[in-house]
Amino acid sequence: MERIRVELDKQWLSVADICEYMDVSTFVVTSLLRSGELPAVKFGREWR
Repeated sequence: MERIRVELDKQWLSVADICEYMDVSTFVVTSLLRSGELPAVKFGREWR
């Protein structure tokens, strides 16, 4: 699978933003965040 970089206007995307962009469920995005496949930072209880 080829990686494609896309410049987005927001510096920090929410899980909902990523779900909409990737057209997947919150479960899929959260799993990718926890496994480290998607780079993220956790602010309190929220992933960004």
